[in-house]
Amino acid sequence: MELVFETVNRSGRSLEQHRAVGDSFSIGRAFDNDIILSDETVSPHHATVRINGAGQVLIVDLDSLNGIRCGRANQVETAHLLRSGEVYSFGRAKVRIYNLDHPMEPTVLIGGTDSLTKRSTADNQIPLI
Repeated sequence: MELVFETVNRSGRSLEQHRAVGDSFSIGRAFDNDIILSDETVSPHHATVRINGAGQVLIVDLDSLNGIRCGRANQVETAHLLRSGEVYSFGRAKVRIYNLDHPMEPTVLIGGTDSLTKRSTADNQIPLI
């Protein structure tokens, strides 16, 4: 399975993204995890994401101190069916998890050199090397 783990701030804005490939992923504060969250409210070995026998992706709480929340209020009990695009809270750390098939918004150009490059190549018809 291939998943994207995206840490987000309180307003849901993306801070960083990590792509992971494998059968299972460990999440926690310790350095031996696949996804390391550096917040002190995250347990050293907080959770795992794995596939069950039916091929469903589950997020499993590893008896963490602060638990896992799905969305704003739902406490995740032991194992929970992962929903692509949902934000999960591990203590205070918030992570949006989605699969590669998840629909994404198109990238927005933010000006700067993007618009200059387009304009100069259109005006001069000079190919970029």
